[in-house]
Amino acid sequence: EGQAEEARLAYVAATRARDLLVVTALGEGPHETGWLATLSPAIYPAPDQEPTAPQPPYSAKFARETTLARPDRIVMPSVRPGQYEFASEHGAYDVVWWDPRAFEKAEPKFGVRQKELLTEDPAKDSNAEVAAFREWEARRVEAVAQGSVPQRSVSRATEVARASTNDVFDVMIVELPREAPRPAGARFGTFVHALMAAIPLDANRDTIEKYARLCARVLGATNEDAEAAVEAVEAALKYKLLRRAADAELRGECRREVPVTLTRDDGTLIEGIVDLAFAEGGKWFVVDFKTNADLTGEEEVYERQVALYAEAVAKSTGLKCSAIILRI
Repeated sequence: EGQAEEARLAYVAATRARDLLVVTALGEGPHETGWLATLSPAIYPAPDQEPTAPQPPYSAKFARETTLARPDRIVMPSVRPGQYEFASEHGAYDVVWWDPRAFEKAEPKFGVRQKELLTEDPAKDSNAEVAAFREWEARRVEAVAQGSVPQRSVSRATEVARASTNDVFDVMIVELPREAPRPAGARFGTFVHALMAAIPLDANRDTIEKYARLCARVLGATNEDAEAAVEAVEAALKYKLLRRAADAELRGECRREVPVTLTRDDGTLIEGIVDLAFAEGGKWFVVDFKTNADLTGEEEVYERQVALYAEAVAKSTGLKCSAIILRI
């Protein structure tokens, strides 16, 4: 397959010529491999064949070999320069083996070569070029150093709330009644948050169950988790605060799972995700859902967290804002 491809390559290359075909070949003997092997029978004369015109009239003066140079210890026969006559089933043709010594030396017309890169140009002030490079290098190091210094200190609201010791005021905590024990833990909390983020706030039980089945497959939750989440969400949607949020959603004044950022006076940037926020009567209400069975030891942290959300919404809207923790 490889030899066939080489033959096709040689054919394409040779048939591009219209009047003169120039082939680069070795005078020591025919090529036995490679794409040029296909052309070897057509260009190499027999070992005892003499040129019909050792010195063609249109050529420069030829020497005795077509090999430019070889080590002294190596002695090999070489095709003699000159014009040879060939006969084939397709007709007669001439092949001229050229003496490479007869070529006129010319400067290359292609790109810069390695020797030119390594040769110092006396027309250039190399010291000035080195100095310019050093100056550029110093500017680059300075720019990288400046770019490596953050212009903003970004923290998550949960991290700030946990690290802070400030007292929190005006955060309302509402706990919905729970009729029976239910699953707990991060997976159940994620399940409930996913439902509260996706379902319409006026959804009935059938709609909640459809969303619950989808969330269960995505989260890998158990049937017990799904049933408990449906009960908890259905009860939450009946609470008057969420009914007000549903009305605000119809007015286009409700946001769920929305990212917020808050820039403090010291330049610190705080970011977080608000579970639910809605506007009513020229005021915003920010609601954070919690499913923990016991908030002991974490109550103040959650209060600071939702207070940060409320502060961010108030600054962005210019309206008063109330912070609420809804324990579902």
